[in-house]
Amino acid sequence: MIKTEELIALDFDTSKAKLIVGYSRRTDRTIFDICDLSGRIVKTGKLDSDDSTIPVSELDNSHYIFLILDGDQVISRKFSVNR
Repeated sequence: MIKTEELIALDFDTSKAKLIVGYSRRTDRTIFDICDLSGRIVKTGKLDSDDSTIPVSELDNSHYIFLILDGDQVISRKFSVNR
């Protein structure tokens, strides 16, 4: 079994309201979704590098799920925004 924590490194920069994502992409068309816990997509975009920074100032203090769609692989990881 592959542990998600080993595939995605997430860090939250509270001073700049940015999510820092470390992920080794398998394809050039790797995209992400940020979903609230009810499954509603609140942000989507493309991961352009293996270390990406995503502005998340519009997200409320809450729990979210970060999804990566990379070819035929889907990876998820839960995270929280606390400012």
